[in-house]
Amino acid sequence: MHFRNPYKEPPDFAILAECYPKLRKYLIPGHDGHTTINFWNNDAQRALTEALMLRDFSIRLTLPAERLCPPVPNRLNYILWLQDIVRHSPATLDGTVRGLDVGTGASAIYPLLGCKLESKWTFIATDIDKTSYESALLNVARNDLQERIKVQLSDADAPLFKLLAVEDSSTVFSFTMCNPPFYATAEEVSRSTEMKHLPPNAVCTGADVEMITDGGEARFVRLMVEESLQHPLRCRWYTSMLGKLSSLMEVVDDLKSNDVDNYAITEFTQGQTRRWAVGWSFYRDRLPDWIARIGNPNPTIQGLLPGRNTVIQPLKSKTYCDPRVLMGVINEIKDASVQQKQTAEWDDSDAPLKLIVEVTGDTWSRKARRANKSSQTKFNAEMEKWEKGIAVSVFSVEWKNDGGSLLVFQWIRGEDRALFMSFSSYVTRKVQDII
Repeated sequence: MHFRNPYKEPPDFAILAECYPKLRKYLIPGHDGHTTINFWNNDAQRALTEALMLRDFSIRLTLPAERLCPPVPNRLNYILWLQDIVRHSPATLDGTVRGLDVGTGASAIYPLLGCKLESKWTFIATDIDKTSYESALLNVARNDLQERIKVQLSDADAPLFKLLAVEDSSTVFSFTMCNPPFYATAEEVSRSTEMKHLPPNAVCTGADVEMITDGGEARFVRLMVEESLQHPLRCRWYTSMLGKLSSLMEVVDDLKSNDVDNYAITEFTQGQTRRWAVGWSFYRDRLPDWIARIGNPNPTIQGLLPGRNTVIQPLKSKTYCDPRVLMGVINEIKDASVQQKQTAEWDDSDAPLKLIVEVTGDTWSRKARRANKSSQTKFNAEMEKWEKGIAVSVFSVEWKNDGGSLLVFQWIRGEDRALFMSFSSYVTRKVQDII
């Protein structure tokens, strides 16, 4: 579960029912002596979701009985991850964040949560099901968010990202999001239901249009990848939820086969339920590893993760690393542009010094220096290969465990991972030699 998710600890259902009396009649004693609800009861589930949304987000929600009842902790996980991605992406000129929710569902829960958490977020929410579309419209209106959330009815046969082709081409979306139909057939739905016995696994209330699609979720998201290739710069981050590890494997293979190396994977866990989200971008902006990579993955997941954008280098010295040493090493790099930057309020780093370094190519390695001496023309050609280069954030932070220091290198922007790795190795070696 996301570290900012308040539902890491289950809610006290008895206290929650005091805030939302409609929940009271569904309370039952749990095996551990605490009050709980019957997660196999459709009405109890809807009452729980409505109660959490009202108490914790001041969102008034009405959920039709014949449509999916979204679990709030799981849905919030996805929004919090997108919040991280947006915070580490370049801001728009007016600060507005534009999201596209494909298949918003009857609740429109993702746009509602996003707009309640972030005042600058706006959404276009689409759905192919008229019942879900009409319910989503009502939920948006009930919370006075019509100006920020536009709900649209889509054609089932239309491209998933048709909106990107018809909207003003100067409009760039910050992200797309989707919780795709999970199953390929009705038989899959039945088998899955039979295997679930314990909370938070619960009775399935969704309609076929919400849960079943030809080829299942893997084919659905692979189609998203295919369509995104036609609109690479219309959205900074394309993303989707996935419920099966096998689906994640197929999607990552698809990304790699299309030479998309700028992607991210995260994992959401709620009780016994495990979900993944994948995001990919055709822009040159890179995310920190804590957003783009799963920590402590199993061997299967490890093989799917993107390359590292964060390099942490402990220094051998047991004394505090004077930031002036780091500044001196960076300033000696030929043609490097250096800027000191304060960490943002939402950045939990305690780094005393943060440097933004922009380079246009390798000017520090022995190979680069030899090329510069032997043939300026050859070196210029090499420089041109790097195009616009990378921007690297360098942190020097206190190593609190033993009083030592470490350097944290973050790849912020660029296309050449080898250049970033070379830079981090060179700076670490030079700093280590001095201290």
